[in-house]
Amino acid sequence: MDLLLENFTESLNPQATQSAKLAVDRDAGVIRGLKIMGLVRKGPDGKPRRIYEETALAEAVAAGKFEDVICNYTPHHESSKKVGVKDSRPVTETLGKFKNVKFVKGSGVFGDLHYLKTVKFTETLCEACERMPDLWGFSPVMDGETTLKGNVQHVMKIEVVKCVDLVRDPATTQSLAESQDSEQEAVCESCGKAKSILESQDCD
Repeated sequence: MDLLLENFTESLNPQATQSAKLAVDRDAGVIRGLKIMGLVRKGPDGKPRRIYEETALAEAVAAGKFEDVICNYTPHHESSKKVGVKDSRPVTETLGKFKNVKFVKGSGVFGDLHYLKTVKFTETLCEACERMPDLWGFSPVMDGETTLKGNVQHVMKIEVVKCVDLVRDPATTQSLAESQDSEQEAVCESCGKAKSILESQDCD
């Protein structure tokens, strides 16, 4: 199975989108209201390069495909190079997992990160959420089906969400904190099915 390295997460830049206040509960080890992914990935020219159909995201969320998904803090493709196996991730890269995930029409997928308080980096993440949410963004790693419409790839179905990475340069969000108000990849040319989708701008 080919791994698709996709530039598709959104940074935490509150100037690029309406930001929202994140709720950081250090006692419980939870950050609530994080934006996991948006709807559109744009290319360097500012034009849409990939679109996630809202029905695909809504159905994936309703089916629980984002629920309890592991969150990591080393980009998937960088980790793969280290360990030499594309689908293997060291357990030491785990931050926690997402719960209470919901789809917001016209915006994207949001959820609460239940993090491991013993991981030292989580305090840095908490501070970033409170003071500098534009530092990073999230990058889901998924299997799904796509179709090409003109020069834009449309994700029609999400089959499985493998994990979500915290990355420096995301592509479908603008911030970890966004309002909830409403490519390098191998795609089969004959059927348009993407074997795996990794959204992060680190691989361009």
